[in-house]
Amino acid sequence: MTTLKTILGGPLAPDHVSDLSNNLVVVLHQIYNANALTTADENTLHKFRVRVSAFLKSNDSRQRWCGAFLALAAVQNSWECLKNHGATWLGMLIHILELPEAPATWEMALRASAEMLALVSQKTELTREIATSRIAPLSKAALAILESPENCSPSTAAVFVSELQRVNVAHPVGFRPHSKRFQSALIRLIATSPDSKLVQKACDALTVAHYSASNFGEAAEWREGCLSTISDIHIAVNALLEGRTDDALASVEQTKSWGFDTKSGSSPADIYASAKAIENLYTLLTAFLSQPTAVPVKIPVGRIIPLFNRVTSLAQVHFKAHVPLVEQNLVRSTFERINIAAMQSLSALINTVGANISAYVEDLLETVDMISADNSAVTLAALDLLTTIFNNVGYISAGSSVQEYVEKAVSQALVLITPGTNVSQAGQTEIPDYISKSHLFESPISHITQQTVYTFLEATMLVCDLSGRCRGLIDRTLLLSKHAARRSAAVTSALNPSMASKHSILAMVQQQYPRDTSISRFVHPRLPPLTTERRYLPVSSSLGEEEELDEEMEIEEEEQTNGIEPVSASSAPVTTNTFASTAFREPENPVVVDAPFEPLPETMAEPVQAIERPSNIEPTTEFEEIEEEEVAENQVDDSDEEMGSDFEMPALDVGDSDDDE
Repeated sequence: MTTLKTILGGPLAPDHVSDLSNNLVVVLHQIYNANALTTADENTLHKFRVRVSAFLKSNDSRQRWCGAFLALAAVQNSWECLKNHGATWLGMLIHILELPEAPATWEMALRASAEMLALVSQKTELTREIATSRIAPLSKAALAILESPENCSPSTAAVFVSELQRVNVAHPVGFRPHSKRFQSALIRLIATSPDSKLVQKACDALTVAHYSASNFGEAAEWREGCLSTISDIHIAVNALLEGRTDDALASVEQTKSWGFDTKSGSSPADIYASAKAIENLYTLLTAFLSQPTAVPVKIPVGRIIPLFNRVTSLAQVHFKAHVPLVEQNLVRSTFERINIAAMQSLSALINTVGANISAYVEDLLETVDMISADNSAVTLAALDLLTTIFNNVGYISAGSSVQEYVEKAVSQALVLITPGTNVSQAGQTEIPDYISKSHLFESPISHITQQTVYTFLEATMLVCDLSGRCRGLIDRTLLLSKHAARRSAAVTSALNPSMASKHSILAMVQQQYPRDTSISRFVHPRLPPLTTERRYLPVSSSLGEEEELDEEMEIEEEEQTNGIEPVSASSAPVTTNTFASTAFREPENPVVVDAPFEPLPETMAEPVQAIERPSNIEPTTEFEEIEEEEVAENQVDDSDEEMGSDFEMPALDVGDSDDDE
């Protein structure tokens, strides 16, 4: 077993420092999986802490990176290391952030520092000893790196944003002086970064900035930030349409703004930048609606839904006559991406609000129905939104005002997974034309498309009471398609037949999935077993014999106590019975049984005669000889046990044998 003492004498020894980066995997495996730190004694653990400190103070960048990694692993797996050496290591890590280092070393140093601060956040004494005096220099050093684009790549910036967010959540009071500076850096990243992952992390960090609000103003600051995001989206849409349409632009209330540059030019780059800004703002709004908050907040639903209605109706915008057609097409192409971002944001709102969205279902379905279905990506986003709505509302009965929208969405969903037959414009009485081997000319349906469509169909069948025709189309598609993602929807359709349709696909789905127990219980119902007791016959028979012996012993004891001499087998009257006799002699002391019914008269059974083998025929096989011997022995034993030693059993003539000779 590898111990910490072995590690100190091997991979972490001063002689192996040059090869430390290659041996670090072995050391980390022993720390995380073999509990090398928890099983070590205090002297060995102190030597390990001193060795890690030496790595952090080394002049070699690789050793400093390894030291930061070892410090991170140590505080995660040993409470003694954090308590006794956490303050020293945190000071060394902050010093590494203040030096011109490799980005990888900066990232590891900030990760180890943020982990230490997060671990001591709920410990008052450790917070005072380790974190209080070191949060300010750590925040200054990290923000200085984050604000320098030439030294901070998108991947490094993503790490810094995530770790500073952890520091803000763990120690909001200590991080409060640096909150505004952090927000400014995040807004710059959201407005200028082309990396979508970095923008997502920056939006998540900006939504939790209210943790460090002063005077218990967390809820007010969160709501102000959410309203500012909604206003900025309206401003960005106005800038995209200004000068290009005669339609009236939305009026925006004068509230606090994040200060995004939303000006739009006529060049393709400017149009793309405007659309990208709207997408990023919607990503920020989605983060506001999905990220956890420090205190209960009030979500402005009355402003989010009108914004959704406006953005999804951009396809009906009328452009001015002087706007070139190329510019119109460029602007229209951005509407699809904006619609997808708006639907994702509304899905986040519905998941947060839950069943409270039921009052707006009709308006939302009508708005989704107006979205153009020319682009499959937009259609998939709409199906995701409808699935979220159906999962959070109750039952939608047949004949309701929204049934038309639901069945239209079902038709659009079936088009995405049903291979086209390319039917020509032939009349109803003519046979349409089909392309031979059409699957060779069609792109395969992606797994994401299959999963989205079948999830939507499953949610629709559970919530909506569809018409017989619509439900028939769904059932036919589920039975005839060969997609692997259809199984859950097919089982749901089989177990939840429509009230309007007069058919059920339960038996057909059971044939396709014979091992599905949820369907098999309905198609092949099984009665419960009559008994669940399993007895081993040889053991049961032996137990029965012991019970009979116990009963005989009890009867003998009772007779002795009553002064009656027990009748033994030797003193019992001997009854000689032959097959030729015609009478049966009763015993001398007959036992009268007080039975409710009169005993039936006993009749003698006819003698059983064995089939004799001719003397001139010998047993043909060895098995016949063994079988004959076993039969003879069993008959003799049975006769001795049942009739007593004086009973004469006539021998069975089984042919010539050695005894006869």
